Amino acid sequence: MANNTFSSSSVSLKIGFLILLVVTIVHIIGFSIPRWITLEINFRQRYPESAYHGGLWQHCGCASVIRSGVCLCVSRTNDPGWFKIVQTTETLGLIGLVLSVFISAIMLFYKQNKRHKTLNICCMILSGLLIFIGVIWFGIKSREPLDAFTRSSSHFYEEIPVGKLSYAYILCIIAGFLCIFVCTPLFFYDLYSHRPPPPETQVYYTLQGQIHVPQHGNTFGGQQPLLIQAQYGPPPAYEQYYQSDNSGLPYKS
Repeated sequence: MANNTFSSSSVSLKIGFLILLVVTIVHIIGFSIPRWITLEINFRQRYPESAYHGGLWQHCGCASVIRSGVCLCVSRTNDPGWFKIVQTTETLGLIGLVLSVFISAIMLFYKQNKRHKTLNICCMILSGLLIFIGVIWFGIKSREPLDAFTRSSSHFYEEIPVGKLSYAYILCIIAGFLCIFVCTPLFFYDLYSHRPPPPETQVYYTLQGQIHVPQHGNTFGGQQPLLIQAQYGPPPAYEQYYQSDNSGLPYKS
């Protein structure tokens, strides 16, 4: 049954599932790595090449010590309320992506119907919106503490530190974009254009030269089977074994 479902699935569903799987992996990477923002720091006296890297769950301090880079990462604590909103929206977006991958796999390899497809599209849109809300909110609010930090501590540095949004943040933006603007249209196209193939009709030959065709598989549904009288009698290869009186019973030699 799994092979039957996969072979009858539309091309848009297959491509959408592969892209959705890639989107989920990309978002997991951006969600986990502490590289959402980078702050380059140049001290006046010690550690001339230092940097701060912050992510959703960790922040790291890196410095150049004896011509080698050393980084120390710790878990985030005492974050402001807006940052916890970002953590919540990105977490819910990731859960929605994983759930959408699970539903898509069921539709592709086991069973699909309109209700499953509609639920999957709603879950996909909600996940993409949550991811976008998190990255936009972080991009707006992340400038505020950096500005305050720069104004109060600029006399310790040769250059004023500037925070830059890093590659993990960009990966989450890419994941949200692909989820809404690539995966969702593909699954919408599959919902409104693809129709499952009709059930196969089985034909049975009887000894009386009749053809038995069940009507849509409802053999025991109270409907009488459709009987079609064969026009040319029994098959030619077995005609010699039938009696000449055309009784329909095989003749024993």
